[in-house]
Amino acid sequence: MRNKQVKVIFTAIALIAILILVIGIWQKSDSSQRKGLQEIFFASSDKVYAEKLIEKNGHKYTIDDYTITLEETLYDGTANIGYCVFSIVKEGGRPEIELNSSNQSVTGGFGKNGRFRMGKFASQESKYEVSGDVLYLYFSFRADEDFQGNVKIVDTENKNKKYEYRLSDMEEYNEYILDKQTNIFISPIGILINSESDIKGEVTLHYKDGKEKVAVNTEKEIGTGLSRVSKKDGKVRSLYTFKELQNIQNIDYILVNDNKIMNVK
Repeated sequence: MRNKQVKVIFTAIALIAILILVIGIWQKSDSSQRKGLQEIFFASSDKVYAEKLIEKNGHKYTIDDYTITLEETLYDGTANIGYCVFSIVKEGGRPEIELNSSNQSVTGGFGKNGRFRMGKFASQESKYEVSGDVLYLYFSFRADEDFQGNVKIVDTENKNKKYEYRLSDMEEYNEYILDKQTNIFISPIGILINSESDIKGEVTLHYKDGKEKVAVNTEKEIGTGLSRVSKKDGKVRSLYTFKELQNIQNIDYILVNDNKIMNVK
C-alpha cells in the first residue's frame, strides 16, 4: 500500500514538472514571436550591422495599471529620422486595443478608450502586435529640425499629460558638400539634403566593392515614398528614408546628377 502511495506521489511530481516545463517552453515560444526593430523596419538588412546600430533602451513608465517600456530605438539625430519599439503590459490582463487589417489602431491609440497616444510629428506611423498579454507598438517618424530627441506618449485621460522617452543619437553619418548652398548628410537610415532650392534628379551611392545604388531619383520617384520636404527661412530641407540599412562606412563616393562628391567628415 505504501509503495503504491509513493508511486502516486512520484507520478504527481513528474506530471507537475512536465507541466512547468511545457508552460516555460510555451512562454518562451510566445515571447519569441515578437519581432524586433530590425525585423519590422529593415527585414532584409544585415542583422549583425543592425545590432551594432540599434539601442536597447529600457526606459519605462508605470501609469495606473499600465507599464509602457521603450525597448529598442534607432535614431538619426542629424536628419531627425527615428524608429522605436514599445512594449505595453497591463496588470491583471492584456492592454486594450482595436486593430484594423493593417495592424493600426482604429481609435488612434491604445489602452481603455484609446487612452494613450503618440505625440505628434511632421510625419509618423504606428503599427501594433499582440503577443500573449503583451502589446507591442512599432513606431516610425520624421521630425522637423527643431526636434529635441524626445518621443512623447500622451495620456488623454489625465489632462494630456506627456511622458517623455529620450532617444540616443546613433551619430553615424557621412557629409557631402555639393556647393556653397547644398550639404548632403547620409546615415544608415536615410538622406538629409539642406539646400536653397528643391533638389531634382538623382543621387547614387557608389560602394568600395564596385556596387552602386540609386538612393534618390525624383523623376522616377525612387526613394521618395517616405520623403519629407520642408521650407523655412528660405532654406529647403529634404528627407529621404532607406528601405534597407546602408553601411555608410563602405561608401566610396556619391554622384549627384553626375557630380562626383567625396565624404568630408
